[in-house]
Amino acid sequence: MNLDMYIQKEIQRTQQYNSKNSLKTWIHNQVSQSGFYVVPIEGMLKEGETISVLIHSQDEVPPKQLPYFHNHTYFELIYVYHGTCINRFQDHEIELHQGDILLLNPNVLHAPYIMEPTDCVFNVMLSKKLFETSMMSLLSDNKFLSEFFFNYLYQMNQTRDYIYFPTHHNPSIDETVTGIIYEYINKQPFYIKIMESGLSMLFGLLTRQYAFDHHIEEHIRSKTAVLPDMIAYINEHCKDITLNELEQQFSYSSSYISKLLKKHTGQSFSDLVCKFRLDHACELLQNTNLSMSELSELVGFSDSHYFNKVFKKRFGIAPSQYRKGMQGQNEN
Repeated sequence: MNLDMYIQKEIQRTQQYNSKNSLKTWIHNQVSQSGFYVVPIEGMLKEGETISVLIHSQDEVPPKQLPYFHNHTYFELIYVYHGTCINRFQDHEIELHQGDILLLNPNVLHAPYIMEPTDCVFNVMLSKKLFETSMMSLLSDNKFLSEFFFNYLYQMNQTRDYIYFPTHHNPSIDETVTGIIYEYINKQPFYIKIMESGLSMLFGLLTRQYAFDHHIEEHIRSKTAVLPDMIAYINEHCKDITLNELEQQFSYSSSYISKLLKKHTGQSFSDLVCKFRLDHACELLQNTNLSMSELSELVGFSDSHYFNKVFKKRFGIAPSQYRKGMQGQNEN
C-alpha cells in the first residue's frame, strides 16, 4: 500500500473511531476527574512491536473548542507530513510546519490540532520498552538524545518535556521518517528491526540538524555515557545478572558501577535488577498462562512466595490479580 492510499484510509477510520460515543464518554470522564486524559499504548502494538503509527485526525477542523490536554504511556514523535500543526502546552504553544518533528516524553500534557482538512500529521508511538532494551544501546554515542530518554526513564533531575526539531525540509530526514511509516504500513518480513534501525538513523540526523541550528559542538564522551549501555545490559540479562559480570563486561570495578548507578538513577544495582524482573513478569502475566512458580523462575526469582511479596509491594496487588485485570482488559 502506498502512503497516499494509507492516509485516506486511516483518516476515514480514525474519524469514525473518534466519533464513537463510548470514546467521547471515556475522555470526558477522565477529564472530569483529573483535568486531562491519558492515552495508553496497550492495544496499539501487535505482538513483538515496539513502534506504532497513527494519523492525527479531528472531527472538526478547525476545532470549535480547544482540544483537551492529554499525555501518554509512551514517547511520542509528531511528524508533520503536510501542512501545519499547532501543539498546545499548558503555558505556550508551538506551530509545526511541513517536515517538522516534535519529540515528547510521556508525562508532558499537550493538545495538538490541525487547522485545515488538507493538513496531515503522523503520530509515531515509541514504547518505553524500546528504550530500555535495544534503542538505548543504539543511541549510546548520541549523548543529546540518549540523555533525553534516559533522564525520563530513570527519573533523573533534568528531564525535558519535549524537543522541537524544525527540519527545514531536510530530504534525508523526510525519507527516513516516511521509510519508517512505510515499514509499519506494509509489515514485510523483518519490519520491526528495520523500523528500529530507521529510528536510530532518524535520531542521528535530527541530532546533527539540531547541533547545526544551535551551534553546538560535539560533546566529549564522558564516563556517564556508558550508562545507557549498562542499563540495557542489566535489563537484557536481569534473570541472572551479577555485579561481577557487569565488571567484566564494562571494565569498571563493581564498587564504581554501584556508585554510578546509584548516583544517576537513584536506585541500587539490586533495585534495578528487581525492577526489570518485575517488568518482564508483567509482560508474561499479560501474555501467557504460566503458573506463578514457572513465571517467577523464568524472570529470575527462585522463590515464588518472595516474587509475590515484591510484586505486591511495587504494584499494590498480587500477580494473580494483575493477570486477571490485564487479561480482562484485553477481552474488552
